[in-house]
Order: sequence, then structure tokens, then C-alpha cells
Amino acid sequence: MRAFLIAFIALFLRPAAAADVHFNPVTTINARTIQRGTLAFGRAPLGNINSTFLANSLNFGLFSRVEVGTAPIFYTSPEHQINYVVKLNFWRGDWVDWTYVFGQNIFRTKIEKTNGDPERTRLEMTANQLALNFHPPGSKASLGVSGTQSCAHVDSDDGFVRLGTFRCVGEVGLDLQYEVLDERWLTLGYGRMRDTGITPYEELSTGVGAAFTWTRPEKLFSMPSLGLYRTFTGNTLLLVSTTFY
Repeated sequence: MRAFLIAFIALFLRPAAAADVHFNPVTTINARTIQRGTLAFGRAPLGNINSTFLANSLNFGLFSRVEVGTAPIFYTSPEHQINYVVKLNFWRGDWVDWTYVFGQNIFRTKIEKTNGDPERTRLEMTANQLALNFHPPGSKASLGVSGTQSCAHVDSDDGFVRLGTFRCVGEVGLDLQYEVLDERWLTLGYGRMRDTGITPYEELSTGVGAAFTWTRPEKLFSMPSLGLYRTFTGNTLLLVSTTFY
């Protein structure tokens, strides 16, 4: 088995060629990072597809395979402290791209201790996301898969509070993309996500969606994407994202 895995990696997961690879997600994410020195506005694991697009993260290409960003909408809350995401495209291949994303979102909060005294503390939420994009050379079709674990706890001096408020929940996404016209893509997605995508203290819901994306080289909105996503519980969401030239 070990020899088979090594042979598989050597055969398929070679360093990428110079040709551009585009993946435009619905429920997952693009495993490739944006170019260094550019900006993008898109979904981050601090939220999910069920979150309003206003909770998207504004990301900056720090290095060729590293993005950093923050979701500006959370700073409108007076209880918010900080949020950030870091995206690392650790494998970039002709057939496969892998990426890891870490995010943290922290809010101030207040709880009542067992003795009745109030305690000012923090609600700390983290997200770990692993995503794969499979794009065979010469094919108009691509596949995206992602898994996310979101966790939260109240950072209290009381260990029972920390333990009692700790919760993790897992999410999955699956996208199939097809280039319907030159530099224009249609993506169909399936997801099993948190209901609003803000905290782990939520039930999961299943949904399907579609998005249309096109490239506009050297334009301010260089890769806009518009779409719709509907959960089986009846919620409909507008999908909006873009990169900036």
C-alpha cells in the first residue's frame, strides 16, 4: 500500500505547469491563492455559504501561495475584537491543488459566575478548512471538495464554563465546474453546512446551488461570480464574489 501511494503521488501530483488554472466555487473554495499584491473578496471559513455575502473576507495576496484577510462586517459590532484568516496553498499540481485555511473570530462577552458575580470574557471561534481542487489537464470540467471543522468556547476563568461551552461541528462541500464558454464557467454545488455559518452552536442543513463566473482581464472586477444557493429548509441566498485587478 505504501509503495502504491508513493507511485500515485509521483505520477499525478507533480509540480504545476505555468498554465493558469481557474476554479470558481459554490460550496467549497478555490484551492489556489490569488496573485501576490492583489485583493479578493470571497467566502472564508469564518462563515459559510449560508452566511450573507457581506460576511465575506477581504483577502490580500501576501506571497505567491499565501493569502491573509479579514471580514470587515464583524467590526461593526461593538463587542467584536478581531478576526482573520490565513490561507496556504501547500500543494499546486497539474492535476490537483491542496490548500489549508485557518480562521479565528473573537467577541467580547459577559457571563454570570456561580457566585453571582459577572465576568468579562471572550467568545473564541476558530475554523480549520482543508480543500482539494481536481482539474485534469485539457479538461473543461473540474471538481472541488472541502471539509471544515468549526469550534468555539468561552474563554472563562472557570474551567467548567470553558468545557461546557466548547463545541465543534464539521461541514462538507462538493462542487462541479464546467467551462461553458471561453473563460466563462458554470459551477454546481452541494453542501452540508451550519444554518447561518457564524457560530458552531447551530444545526446543519443541506443545500444545492449554482454560480456563473467569467474573467475580465485588466478590469477592476477581474473575476466576478454571481449565483444562488437554496437549502432544503427553504432559505435562498445570493452568492457574490470577485477578485480585483
